[in-house]
Amino acid sequence: MKKLLSLLAATGLVATSGSVAVACNKKADDKATTSTKKDLTKIGEANLKLAPNANDEAAAKSAVIDQIKAKLSVTVVEKTDITFSDFVKAESSSKAGSIKVTAVESSTLITGSATFSLTFKEAQASTKTQLNKVVKVAQLDKIDFSAEKPTAEDLLKGIKAKNSDLPSDFSINDFTIENSPEQTTTTATIKGAGDKYEGTVALTYSKKEAVNAPVLAFGGENVQENAIEIKQSVGNGKATIIIKVTNKIETEKAKAISATSGNVQVEQNSEGVNLDTYNFILTGLKNSEETSVTFSYKNAKDLVLKVKTSGFSG
Repeated sequence: MKKLLSLLAATGLVATSGSVAVACNKKADDKATTSTKKDLTKIGEANLKLAPNANDEAAAKSAVIDQIKAKLSVTVVEKTDITFSDFVKAESSSKAGSIKVTAVESSTLITGSATFSLTFKEAQASTKTQLNKVVKVAQLDKIDFSAEKPTAEDLLKGIKAKNSDLPSDFSINDFTIENSPEQTTTTATIKGAGDKYEGTVALTYSKKEAVNAPVLAFGGENVQENAIEIKQSVGNGKATIIIKVTNKIETEKAKAISATSGNVQVEQNSEGVNLDTYNFILTGLKNSEETSVTFSYKNAKDLVLKVKTSGFSG
């Protein structure tokens, strides 16, 4: 009986010792895991003042993560290792902001919490020129455009026409057409683009009505296929040439600008401007198989008459 009790007592001692050993090992492991985590409270008050590159929350978070890496030599990830809260935006140089960072309990990298102070980021002075300093005249009046609304190229032509001191290198790359307010058939807001210009200019304009170019044509039956023969025996060697003008210009008149010297004499027999027809008297001077007489009119294609003269001396 005494031997049985001794055996049982020995067995129980062994089992108890095993349990104590397991428990001690678990506590040791937990303590080891905890000791490998970096503590946010160890950053130190002097290192809790940050200067983010902007005054928004995203910039503040980025600055905090960078500071944790710099001071604790660990790269943490938001939501996996840390969470942010209580963000206060910096309002001025005398009114700093703040943000709190707290370790996620399940993180294997970090523990504790800390509140960082955020200094105010002053806005940097722009080096760009305000668009209205170069596009000084915004009323473009009538401009050419074929679509319902003018394109950037169409607007640029109108801008250049009204702004004589516009920089010579100003181009469609220096502005964009804004969608708000939406461009219409008579208005558009342009915004500075690229690295030169900023700001907006509200343009006004109207569509220039299409004007058909003037067209010259011969009238009368004596001209056939843009050619005529002047005979000394007919009409004393003279012929009347009628020039018809379509799409005439109020301030213009048709002119005879050239003729082969010495063969034909050309005289204008109608005065005034804005006429539907102009009469010219051609007088043969000497025989010629072909003499060219050219008639002109502003914005019109020149009209050339081939003249043959016969029955003249020489």
